[in-house]
Amino acid sequence: MRSTKSLSPVVISSSNVAARLQPVLTQEEPRAFSLAVPNSVIPNEVRGVRNLSWDFQRRKLLCLCFLLLLPQVLFAAKHPKYGGTLRLELQTAKISLDPREWKPGSVSAAENARLAALVYDRLLTLDDYGRFHPALATEWSHDASLKIWQFKLRPGVRFSDGALLTAKDVAAALQPLLPAGLQISSTENSVVIRSSHAVPDLLE
Repeated sequence: MRSTKSLSPVVISSSNVAARLQPVLTQEEPRAFSLAVPNSVIPNEVRGVRNLSWDFQRRKLLCLCFLLLLPQVLFAAKHPKYGGTLRLELQTAKISLDPREWKPGSVSAAENARLAALVYDRLLTLDDYGRFHPALATEWSHDASLKIWQFKLRPGVRFSDGALLTAKDVAAALQPLLPAGLQISSTENSVVIRSSHAVPDLLE
């Protein structure tokens, strides 16, 4: 005889279904988000790769700029531009290129000296450290008594009109500028300054 079991009926109400589905229906959908990671937690290897990439881009940009400017530089080096007009603004209204008219220590004398340096060449030049360097004269010497000074001139120097500079031209230009008691003479490629007394500060 087969036994039978009675099944208890299950009652499903709409309220029960709604209660069970409510958590599922009200669950928020996943949202996109951004994550800011501080440098302190980025491995050194990653930061190094990022820095190398930026350095590479910067170097590539510099190389490109250099290549763009290179033809202009080469053209300027092979084909210099001559002529034109140079304009200067000076603090003094009176201009004189004659050193005999310069008042030592004055503003006008300093301005005139700067302007004369653009027009005239000296036998020697003086740098910012007080050292003499060759200019029109390539060599200079004096005797033991410091009364005779000799300056050997640089060959091949020409005036602005193309005329060749000679030792006589240098002597004629310097004689009016020398103090009393000093005489200048010329040889083939040098000028000689003679004095009746020792002049150890002639170059100064």
